[in-house]
Amino acid sequence: MAENLAQQIIEAARRLPRKVYLLSPDADKLAEDPFPALQTWLTEIEPSNRSQRFLVCLDEYERLDEVLKLDFNF
Repeated sequence: MAENLAQQIIEAARRLPRKVYLLSPDADKLAEDPFPALQTWLTEIEPSNRSQRFLVCLDEYERLDEVLKLDFNF
């Protein structure tokens, strides 16, 4: 899920009128601990894109609890 979210952000950035090219997050870290890895990646891409602002909006965020329980067997 976190890897998919990162990929969607990367693809959306490339579709902007002023294309923004973002490095991919570390796949090993995403596999090991997805959400801290995603947070680290977001903080890493910000300094290299100072002229850009990033806004991540999650639709149906209330379903995250369901997804987490399914993916991580909480």
